Amino acid sequence: MRKGRFDEARRKLAREFTGNIVGQPQLLKACLDGRPRQDVEALAQRMENRLGVPANDAEELYMLAGVESFCDLQDAAIRIAQRMLAENYCAIDGLSRDPLFDRLRARAEYPAILKQAGECRDRFVAESRR
Repeated sequence: MRKGRFDEARRKLAREFTGNIVGQPQLLKACLDGRPRQDVEALAQRMENRLGVPANDAEELYMLAGVESFCDLQDAAIRIAQRMLAENYCAIDGLSRDPLFDRLRARAEYPAILKQAGECRDRFVAESRR
């Protein structure tokens, strides 16, 4: 996906997924398959609801935000990215470079999210030096 090889990604996502799989493959598959937007939005909401508050693993928030951005669910991607930062998963490098976030980078909210990610990282570094 991140290399733009969508046909290859479709083939890999063609199987059934069960259990707790990192990366939101079901949502990604729905987007690649061109499922109706309302179905994709509903699936994204169900996935968000399953993550728990706080998330059991904040990396899941990063993955969901990236897939939502790729799926052009920018409002949801922004909300989840902000939640990810609030749960101290800084991910500034991913937010800056991960191709899944390309669409999010075009949004007016992106500079503030990136600034929050930098501040999150700076807090983490400062605390780790204590």
